[in-house]
Amino acid sequence: RDSTKASRVLCDGMSCMDRRQPPCTKDAELACNPSEVFTWKLMLSNCEAFQSRILILKICFHLDGWKVHAATAENEAAEEEEAQAALDQVPSEQSRGKVLRGMDAWNAVHSPPTPEVLQGPARETDQSEADMQHVIRWVRSRPLCRDTQVPKEEDAPEDLLHQVRWIEHVEYPPTHGDDTDDDDEHATGKFLVGCVVRLSGRNCLRSPDAWSVQFIDELQTDESERHASVETKKVVVPSQAVMHAITDVLDAEGVVQEMKEIQDVMLKTGDILCSPHDMRDMEVKEVVKILRSKDAQVSYPKTLIFLPSLQVFDVKVVESGPYTDVHRHFSGFLGGDAVDGKILRPS
Repeated sequence: RDSTKASRVLCDGMSCMDRRQPPCTKDAELACNPSEVFTWKLMLSNCEAFQSRILILKICFHLDGWKVHAATAENEAAEEEEAQAALDQVPSEQSRGKVLRGMDAWNAVHSPPTPEVLQGPARETDQSEADMQHVIRWVRSRPLCRDTQVPKEEDAPEDLLHQVRWIEHVEYPPTHGDDTDDDDEHATGKFLVGCVVRLSGRNCLRSPDAWSVQFIDELQTDESERHASVETKKVVVPSQAVMHAITDVLDAEGVVQEMKEIQDVMLKTGDILCSPHDMRDMEVKEVVKILRSKDAQVSYPKTLIFLPSLQVFDVKVVESGPYTDVHRHFSGFLGGDAVDGKILRPS
C-alpha cells in the first residue's frame, strides 16, 4: 500500500468535484445533496490521514540550556531534602532519653538504610527519569506546531508542513558496538522522540524529500536566538488580572503554549513555569490550577520564575512511515479529559 499514491488519488477525486469544501450556506446546501457532502468529507478525512507521516527522531540539546534545567531541579531536590530532614529531626529529638523495648528495639536495629545511603543503580535511575522529564516538558511545548486557524499571507513562503503533533513519550536509543555517533562536548546525550507530521497537500507529492529538510531546519535553533534564551526569566506579577494573562498561555504542566509579553518580559513557546518559593511543596499542576482560580487566596505581588525552553543541538530522522499503518497504537487526536487534542499518547 502506497500512502503517497493513495493521497494523490484522493486529491484528484476531490478536484473532480465542483466544490473543494463542504457547503456552508443554506443556498449551497440546497444545491448539494447529502451523498455528495458525505463523499467529499470522507475523501477529505482519508486524504489527511494518508498525508500524515510518523517520525522517530534521535535528538540532543544544547548543554548550556540543559544545565539551567538540571540546576533548578537539583535546587528543588535539595530544598525538599532539607524540609524532610527538619521533619525527621522532630521525632528523633522527642525520643531522646527513651529506652527502646520489644519490637521498637528490633526495628531500630534492623531498619532499612535511609535514602541518603542509596548509591549506584538506584541513583542513576533517578537521574535518568529526571532527564526524561526535561525532554517530556520540551515535547509538551509542541515545537513547530502550526496555528491553522490563522490565514496565511499571500507572499508567505511555501510551507510543506501543514501540522506537527508530538507523542508524549521519550526513550533512550539502544546502544550498539558499531554506533558511530560522536558525542559533542556542547551537547547532551541523545534521546528518541516521536511526532506525526501532516504534509501540505500536493506540495509533498511534488518533492517527497523537501518537507523533511524543512522540518529539520526549523527544529534546529538559530545560534543568535539560542544565546538569548539560556537564562531564567523573572516576572513580577502585580495583580490577579496579570496572573490570568499568564495562565491563559500555560498548559496544565506549566509549559508556555504561545509567545506573550508580560511586564516587559517575553515568554516564549516552551518556557516552563517553576513552582513559586511559597508553593515549593506543590506539583506544578497544582500550582497552575491555583493560579488560574478566581477564588484562590494568592498574595500579590508574586514573583514567577520561568525556565527557557531546551534548544535542539542536533536531530536525525531514524525511522519514517505512514501514520495510517500505526494509528491504532495512539490516542489524542480528538482530545478529551486527559489530552487537549494537540499531544498524542501511546494507547
